[in-house]
Order: sequence, then C-alpha cells, then structure tokens
Amino acid sequence: MQPTETRGENNVVVDIKATPGGTTLDFTHESLTEESECFEACSRGWTFYITQSLPQLITTGTGRPIGRY
Repeated sequence: MQPTETRGENNVVVDIKATPGGTTLDFTHESLTEESECFEACSRGWTFYITQSLPQLITTGTGRPIGRY
C-alpha cells in the first residue's frame, strides 16, 4: 500500500448511544471496503485499537498507539 492510497475521502464516524446496560460506541470507517487494497491491514489495525488500545486508554489513561507504519 502506498501512503497516498489512504488520503482523500477517509471518513470515520463515531456514534455514541446510551443503552440500558451502559454505553455503546459504533465506529464506522466509511471509505474502507472489502475492495480496498488496505482492507486486511486496516481491519487488523481497527481491531487492535478498539479491543486493546482504547480499553487500556480508558482504564489507565495511556493507550497503545502504533509508533510507525
């Protein structure tokens, strides 16, 4: 993947909803489709951030950002 492939229209939408059990966060990367060249790598990246880095940031105040690509 070339860096220019991820530039341009690249919308990430975060929707926060109150639910009976607490709060639900929905993340939608609108321009990421299965046809995108970076689909697998980007999907793994989002999974890491949502399942590991974000919970750590919420509970400890320090997330786990990826330093370089």
